[in-house]
Amino acid sequence: MRSSLSLLLGATPLFSSVTAIYYAQSDVYQGSNFFDRFDFMTFDDPTSGYVDYKSRSDADSLGLLKTASSTTGSNKWGVGLKKLDPYDNSIRGRPSVRIEGTTSYTKGLFIADIAHMPGNACGVWPAFWTIGSGDWPYNGEIDIIEGVNMLTSNKNSLHSGNKQCTLQTGGVSMTGSVATSNCQTVASGTGQGTGVAANFFDYTGCGIQSAKNDNFGTPFNAGGGGTYAMEWTDNFIKIWSFPRGYEPPSIKCGAPDVNDFGLPDAYFSGCDIGANFKENRLVFDTTFCGTWAG
Repeated sequence: MRSSLSLLLGATPLFSSVTAIYYAQSDVYQGSNFFDRFDFMTFDDPTSGYVDYKSRSDADSLGLLKTASSTTGSNKWGVGLKKLDPYDNSIRGRPSVRIEGTTSYTKGLFIADIAHMPGNACGVWPAFWTIGSGDWPYNGEIDIIEGVNMLTSNKNSLHSGNKQCTLQTGGVSMTGSVATSNCQTVASGTGQGTGVAANFFDYTGCGIQSAKNDNFGTPFNAGGGGTYAMEWTDNFIKIWSFPRGYEPPSIKCGAPDVNDFGLPDAYFSGCDIGANFKENRLVFDTTFCGTWAG
């Protein structure tokens, strides 16, 4: 994946009027210090994927990373090409990278310029998402880019903790369609000290399937990549995707006007977003097979 990630954050807009809402840029992830903003996770894949997440030094030595040489260059990270034996239990899987941001955010406008993502292939499962602090998923998870196998249409999802969270399914202005409406993942229980909460009854979360057929995988790459945007407030979460060259002009000016973004791909509302989602950090990963792509 190659990325230049800008975060335009704030619990309240920079200023607003009847027709416009602008956000002030407060954080930027790009250039030669991009990877300094992330921790490299080396635990077993929580989704049971056939993958071996590497430390930064190991990923670098294996050629899985390429750091931008300038403040405006793209950073690249990927997976190892070595073929491994899936029946050898001593091997966790293909070498890969899972990076988690060191800064947590609650609400704001997030804009990611993605130049390239893993192309479509059997078993591949790349994602760009956010995860809440503490035991998953008590402070929420927001899936911004996610898909598997030969899918060329992105799916956005929310995973909430033990507070009720059900999507409004009618009268919502968006281009996508609700696939599942119950966001709640945990019925009861406390954390087990492993970063995962106890007593799961449903891993699915609530999902909205994009109506576009070129915002994930090989078609996304063929168009030169594109831009994803997420607006997160106490009342809703909206997610847009824009092909390269079709980004709203205000994105480039440092004070984006979300009213110029058009209908979102996904509009999550009807749930108490403020109560279920907070203190989220950014995550990029690529796994293989596992609970969805298997």
